[in-house]
Amino acid sequence: MLWPALLTDGSPIAGPGVNPTLLGTVTRTDVLTGMAVQQVTYAGLPLYRFVFDETPGETEGASLFDPVTSPAGIWYLVEPSRGRPALGKARFQVETAPVDGTGQEQTVLAVQMNNDFSVFPNASFPVYALRPDRDHDRDRDRDHDSACQGICAAVPWPPVLTSNRPEAGPGVDQSALGIVLRPDGTKQVTYNGKPLYLFHQDAYILGVTGTQGIYGASKITPWGVFNTTPPSP
Repeated sequence: MLWPALLTDGSPIAGPGVNPTLLGTVTRTDVLTGMAVQQVTYAGLPLYRFVFDETPGETEGASLFDPVTSPAGIWYLVEPSRGRPALGKARFQVETAPVDGTGQEQTVLAVQMNNDFSVFPNASFPVYALRPDRDHDRDRDRDHDSACQGICAAVPWPPVLTSNRPEAGPGVDQSALGIVLRPDGTKQVTYNGKPLYLFHQDAYILGVTGTQGIYGASKITPWGVFNTTPPSP
């Protein structure tokens, strides 16, 4: 089990720097014993540990784009003041990867993830922009807003988040990178004004599960069409 739940036998206790009003519990069924247990929550979200974080200060699970989780998703550290994801600075680079089913490769903008994960450190994944379906919500200016919310962002298309100004690597236009504030208070990276997303089927761990590739290009969804992002305007 990569992500054991953080359990407690009583009310959790807030240490220094932890907001006690955000601590809570939720009752869940333990997957091993089948018994009811109390899992710690923070700002209403259940908390988990990472199996490879074996000594104090280890953060191997930070920002891990995990293909093993069902559904695949991103695991974040928790920022203590409000319980939002503790992100760090998003870093972008150019990546060339095969496009699913085409037999061709494409050079695209990619974001670096899970820098501390010893099995597969400094992994990068393609990022996508949404060409919205104007009929789906014609009253919103999608070019300057986060169009993918709710179930869209919860499972297939997680937003690319950052805690401060994103950083451009070689071949990436720094002036094109920006930030838009999402309704939940997190900061989503934009490129040329368009919010950026990952695709859950692109997640993989080198030599463990999945393969490197671009699997979300030209995906038609209820929110519009997602496409990869060229590294230059």
